[in-house]
Amino acid sequence: MWLRWISLSGAALLLQACALSTTTETIPLPFQALGNEPGWSVVISPEHQATITLDYGEQQFALPLPPAQVTYAGTHYRAEYQDQPFALDIIFNTCSDTMSDTSYPYETRLEILGKQYQGCGRPAP
Repeated sequence: MWLRWISLSGAALLLQACALSTTTETIPLPFQALGNEPGWSVVISPEHQATITLDYGEQQFALPLPPAQVTYAGTHYRAEYQDQPFALDIIFNTCSDTMSDTSYPYETRLEILGKQYQGCGRPAP
């Protein structure tokens, strides 16, 4: 029983430490998130305007972004677009595009218009 308590106590301390972790690291702007199948991209300007391209360029639109939420895991944007949730997560984790065999410094996840996309990210060229 004593070992179980120690183990649970350590896990609780670890979880508490993770929850309290913060970072001042922010993504470089302009920033580009991109992915495949279907092809999509989001470019964030220094003014925090997102230019979103979906379905290999079939859909394009712009969205002003609210201030980012920066956590120990990455940078997160939350908003609404056409009365539906918009989420862009930029994770501080390397990412590999297997189609182009390219490595990127960030992993990205996009949710828009009820669909979810996964990809990679980098400072915009």
